[in-house]
Amino acid sequence: MLHEPAPAADARVASLRRRLVAMSSPDRPGGASADGRLRSRAHGSLPAPAGMESIFPRGVVDRGSVLSIAGAGSVLLGVLAAATAADAHVAIVGMPALSMLRLVELGGVVDRIAVIPDPGPDPVRIAAVLLDGIDVVVLHLGGMAVPPTRARAVTARVRAKDALLVVVDGSWPGTDLRLESRVVGYRGVASGHGRLRSIEIAVAVDDRSHRRTESRLSVESLAGEERWRDCSPGASGDGQSARALAEGVS
Repeated sequence: MLHEPAPAADARVASLRRRLVAMSSPDRPGGASADGRLRSRAHGSLPAPAGMESIFPRGVVDRGSVLSIAGAGSVLLGVLAAATAADAHVAIVGMPALSMLRLVELGGVVDRIAVIPDPGPDPVRIAAVLLDGIDVVVLHLGGMAVPPTRARAVTARVRAKDALLVVVDGSWPGTDLRLESRVVGYRGVASGHGRLRSIEIAVAVDDRSHRRTESRLSVESLAGEERWRDCSPGASGDGQSARALAEGVS
């Protein structure tokens, strides 16, 4: 296996630290502090996407935790849209093809997102650096299985920084919550014709105690904005957009 020479790796890390400062102005609320940390007004937790609250144990996304997401990309986009709509800053490590257009349609704010499309041979190290100054770090592992000792060290950093680490496409020991989703249906397309109005997704949730719950969600397009609805048996289904949730609109 080829490894990036230490000087080149160190230069990459230094460049990332400079980008943390450049992402936001220190003169505006939620901007970068003198040490380069990007501050948000959210503390303790981040909002779950409206209509998806039921899949999170407390109805919110806990800071200081590691979340694993597998399957339908809409679930990841929904989590990021709700976070950025609540003023959180996000860094995405190794996912250059993630759709920013879909994120905006779900109420997200792209100005609060930094994308590192090529993190080099050690994406875990890059993610660990970003945890120093970013609210939410998405780490695409590319099928990698992270050793338990290294995962524990980075998880400790997540907790110390009160950040959220979202792991995609790989194995991370000791995640606080794991979401596995799959598309199970579509509405609005018949015999290959018509406009797609909604997608139905089945989501299985496993917590640290290995308790599993399952939900059915749909993401629907209404008036040019996409929103989630809980369509599990017994759910009210009264979702609102992530943007409305962040602004306190009921």
